[in-house]
Amino acid sequence: MSGLRLNVPELRKARYYDTTFLSLCSEMAALDKFVSLDLFGSATVLRMNDVELVSELLTLLSQGYSEKKEAVDRIFKADVTGEQADELRNNFKTVVDVLTDFDSISPLKKTRFKQRADLYTLFDFIWSNRKITSKGFESCYKIMLAIAPHIRPTQEHCDPLRDYARNCVSQSNSKTARMERSAFFNALMRNPKHTPNDTQKAVADFLKIGSDLCEIEGAWAIDIAPIEEGQ
Repeated sequence: MSGLRLNVPELRKARYYDTTFLSLCSEMAALDKFVSLDLFGSATVLRMNDVELVSELLTLLSQGYSEKKEAVDRIFKADVTGEQADELRNNFKTVVDVLTDFDSISPLKKTRFKQRADLYTLFDFIWSNRKITSKGFESCYKIMLAIAPHIRPTQEHCDPLRDYARNCVSQSNSKTARMERSAFFNALMRNPKHTPNDTQKAVADFLKIGSDLCEIEGAWAIDIAPIEEGQ
């Protein structure tokens, strides 16, 4: 008898071995810049879980928010054209370029954003706000790093941080959880108004940084300058 039972990505490889989409997923999982983030252990790569995550990210780029299994299965079954693959490849590389910039500031593998649900949300935030410059993204990432240690399901002192954490562990692959995690980051850093919204008020109060906002290329975010000055 053999050892391990085939997992989902291994079963997909057997079923869709000759599809353009599987080829694209494997190519992007092996992309030098993506691999350099060092987010996956050797066992994860061996069992193709890195390819599985990439398939979710490419599905996000192709179809937007969706229930994980249903959407990924549909795109594998329908496959993509060469033209669609080229577009997805370019878009994936666009996001990975920003992730590489983040990694040079603080390695992703040492943050909570190495986790599957968080990485999905980070990837989505970058793509949704892709018009932001490198400098703007740097400011956003520093905000994420400032709040990351306080994000946990048992957080009793800040509801938005607690709710984000719970959406990472409970039904984390559901469309609703993914949308709510995205809404949290956009509320925190892409407020179109110069008046703090409820999420910004709650997080700023928790961090004791005051209610001032800082502008990041056409939108308003919490200002973590008091934290940086205190370091």
